[in-house]
Amino acid sequence: MKILSLKMKNFRQFHGDQKIEFSTDENKNITLIHAENGVGKTALLNAIKWCFFEETTLNFSQRDDLLNNYAKDNDDKTYYVAVEFEENDEYFYCERGYNSISKNYFKMSRDDYDTGIKPIDDPELFINSIIPKEMSEYFFFQGEGVGSFTKVKVGHNREVKEAIQNILGFKTAQQAINDLGEIKKDYRKEIVLRDKGSELAKLNEEISKREQEKIEKDARNLACTKNINMYERLIADIDEKLANSNSAIVKKNHQERAKLDMRLGSLALQIKKKEAEKLSLIRRYGAHVFARKLASQALDFINEEEFKGTIPAPYNENLVRKILEQHECICGAPINDHSEAYTNISKLLKNAADPDQGNRVIRARETLKSIQTKNEDAKDALSSNQQDLIILHNELEDVKKELQQISLKMTDFDIGEISSLEKQRNSHQQHKDTEYRLQGRLEVELERVKSFIDSMQTKINQLRAESTGVDIYQESLDILNDVEKLLVETLEKAEVSSFNELSRLINSTLSKYVRQDFTAKIDKNTFNIRLIDNQERSVAMSDGQQLLLSLTFISSLIQLAASRKSAQGEILTPGVIAPFVIDAPFGVLDNTYKGNMAKSIPESVEQVVFLLSSSHWEGTVEENIRDRVGKEYNLVAEVKSPQGIKELNPIYIKGKEIDTVRYSCAIDKTVIEEVTV
Repeated sequence: MKILSLKMKNFRQFHGDQKIEFSTDENKNITLIHAENGVGKTALLNAIKWCFFEETTLNFSQRDDLLNNYAKDNDDKTYYVAVEFEENDEYFYCERGYNSISKNYFKMSRDDYDTGIKPIDDPELFINSIIPKEMSEYFFFQGEGVGSFTKVKVGHNREVKEAIQNILGFKTAQQAINDLGEIKKDYRKEIVLRDKGSELAKLNEEISKREQEKIEKDARNLACTKNINMYERLIADIDEKLANSNSAIVKKNHQERAKLDMRLGSLALQIKKKEAEKLSLIRRYGAHVFARKLASQALDFINEEEFKGTIPAPYNENLVRKILEQHECICGAPINDHSEAYTNISKLLKNAADPDQGNRVIRARETLKSIQTKNEDAKDALSSNQQDLIILHNELEDVKKELQQISLKMTDFDIGEISSLEKQRNSHQQHKDTEYRLQGRLEVELERVKSFIDSMQTKINQLRAESTGVDIYQESLDILNDVEKLLVETLEKAEVSSFNELSRLINSTLSKYVRQDFTAKIDKNTFNIRLIDNQERSVAMSDGQQLLLSLTFISSLIQLAASRKSAQGEILTPGVIAPFVIDAPFGVLDNTYKGNMAKSIPESVEQVVFLLSSSHWEGTVEENIRDRVGKEYNLVAEVKSPQGIKELNPIYIKGKEIDTVRYSCAIDKTVIEEVTV
């Protein structure tokens, strides 16, 4: 996807009709938009995002008040934002707005060369298939403002994970797996109808019930995820307000809480790792631990029998048989059949030893001693693991107590609305924790249901019905199960491969630009990303490091999706190509990081839109991107009042003075002007 143009009418600062055309040149893939603070950078970013998704960034003030003030004063209630874009060599027009006739409206059309312009029936669904709504904060990125970029991170978010899967082209495979589940359900119904009395029918009926249970639990699990995401957003909004507080003590407590939250997450991961280690130790040593008493008793028995002389037996079986066969004693005396001597020697066979018995005894003793030795090893390993867990759990509880203390202090603050905000935050956190606990139980139950379904399927495979009608559907079910298995395996392999490549791309960039010996670690289940040191300890990231990591993650994801542009096949579709629109991306980065990221992003992404104030682009940023700028614009504030003693503060582009503000104008508005120097 490449954005071709943006048109607006009466959207926030932008009065009347205004337009921007974006660069689509592969070699000059940057559209650079200059704007000083308060002129309309954030409004411009949000215009695109709002047009696509009817959503704005979290720090966009008065989100429901989009109509230009001058238009409002003159009873002109019409406003809109329109975006033209290209996708797979097709051209689309997307428009969202308000007028007195249609009220709030959203429409899309496709420019078909053969039949002309055609409307798209479900525009929301269509645009979401191109850029998943859940990923909009990543592709339309707000980097300015405390806490704005910290929210744009992946973590404990199934929706985000699914959105990433869609971007990488895995949607078709996942949908096919879902469709197969529905077809299998229908086939099982047919089997039940045709052979109600059979065990096979009963098993399939039971599986259908369990799969329905699984669907319901999945839906509840997804509801939990959505609720968790909602509470996380509410908490993030409050955190932003606390971080922007005028009170130094409030800011200090908020910063301390952020560090403790990060430490809490790190400890939770360490505990999870130690618990996994414990399971591994149990699997390795479990048999030896449980056999400890038996091994000790067996060794005592062997030693006792050896002392008695019964192990090994006092007579060799081969020797006794040789005497009987040759009818001659070892002393030379004859042994005749049916003689008393023959009878007595025959009785010795009952107690004679197998020649291999001694070896077996030796091997048994070695095995039993090995059990005893490994039991000691197990004791040491499990003891060490348990001690580590105790330390980690104690530290976790200490961190939780510190967080509680901070919350109590914040609740007691008699500073504006701080106390009220903190109480709201606590309430949201409690609800979020409740949802997490419910989700944990649901996931355990889901695993139980899946295990039951697998066991039922095994029984079905053992009880294939002889009835032809039933057998046909059962064979079809078997085929579908095989197809489903193939799809799941294909998807899992692709996901693992993409995950590894995403990690490689991120760390490749970080290795170039991060001063410390840090690497990025991504959780495969949640896509939560964090920095770790060379000891695999989580790093308490600065604002600059958080921003650097966010920018690197997004540009790497877009790069990975672009690499799959030519993917072929009916299972895995080509990856989504998305633009990267960034408002004030370098605010908290130092000059070196600014220059490095400004250079790196256009190398990874096919289309970039930078919205930059002079403080963000002058110097290292301009030096690194100038030769890749294909389109360049400047936002000028036109002010109705006279200049008075105010300074004009122009900017300089390629040595030419460019206005940032004009006074004594007809109305207050922002105008978009193309830079042509």
